[in-house]
Amino acid sequence: MSPAETAPASWQTLTAQSAVPFRYTKSRTYHTWAKTHYTRPELYLQPESAKEIQHIVNTARQCRKKIITVGSGHSPSDITIPKVPKDTWIVNLDNFSRVVGYSNDTTDAYGEQELLITVQAGIRLHQLAAALEEKGWGMPNLGSIWDQSIAGAIATSTHGSSMVHGLLSEDVKKLTIMLSDGKSYDCSKDHNQELFEAALVSLGALGIVTYVTFAAVPQYRISWQQEIWNLPRVLEAWEGDLWAKSEYARVLWFPYSEKMIVWRADKVRVKEVYDEVTGGVKQEWEQGVTEPPYSWYGAVVGYHAYQLMLYAAQWFPRLTPYVERLVFKTQYGWEEGVIGKAVEVGEKALLFNCFFSQYVNEVCSVLFRPCLRLTLF
Repeated sequence: MSPAETAPASWQTLTAQSAVPFRYTKSRTYHTWAKTHYTRPELYLQPESAKEIQHIVNTARQCRKKIITVGSGHSPSDITIPKVPKDTWIVNLDNFSRVVGYSNDTTDAYGEQELLITVQAGIRLHQLAAALEEKGWGMPNLGSIWDQSIAGAIATSTHGSSMVHGLLSEDVKKLTIMLSDGKSYDCSKDHNQELFEAALVSLGALGIVTYVTFAAVPQYRISWQQEIWNLPRVLEAWEGDLWAKSEYARVLWFPYSEKMIVWRADKVRVKEVYDEVTGGVKQEWEQGVTEPPYSWYGAVVGYHAYQLMLYAAQWFPRLTPYVERLVFKTQYGWEEGVIGKAVEVGEKALLFNCFFSQYVNEVCSVLFRPCLRLTLF
């Protein structure tokens, strides 16, 4: 076989021969959300249909190109950064993000009604939440941010602040994934089970997830409270009821202050009351919605002041302890006790403001032996 016969095909030729759109940008710089990693792939593609995704996969295979699928880029690592950019195409699914349909006519293993929504894989979590809210539904759990795409969130093992709820991927009932051969496979716990389980937390290495069917819950309210605890108190309660007392819990550690913010929350109960209009019974929330307390660094002045102080601390590291103590005291105060509470609708209460682009890292650790875990940091 001659070298000409074995040479990879030209993507320009292949795409020109197809009626399927090939939406690409050349010489585009891609970076992660934190702007800690940059790259310039040969092509940056944004398909708008499953046929276009298939066209990209088949063309890349014939051209011997690698594909990396990206969403919001919130992963702090360089997993979405190609080793050889000129041989790689980055595929972004932001334009493949519509709601396909809803279903509430099935029941789960416990006989409970299932609320299912099927979406294109590029939909962001905040878009998914908005679509569910229109139906009076909600997401059972959510991490601290909702800018990720649904496919990216499940592929990277995204979780929430709860010992009760698991990973977001646990609420995926079925999905469709396109493998490197350009074929799509529907899979669930009952169909193509091994492929389904591999695709749930695949880091994008298995194929391109195109459709996701997600299990929702009826819309709910969350009542939360946050307190200042000193470090010794947190360590003492760590293996007690710190994590299990409420449905949702998270602890924010501010090392130089020797303080921690303990945030805990539970769903608001629904009660039955007499309806004077109909003479029957209606349901009401036991608690009304209330606004969260004022946030100093969530406002314009505090936001930019905090960012400026952190920037200065990059050049003068000795400032870091003083910056952190000042910011903590300004935002939360200094004495132990309750510093804020609110009742909010649905998963919005679970969000945490990540502010500005920043150098971040994530570490997964077991909960026991907290002293050892904190020492590692």
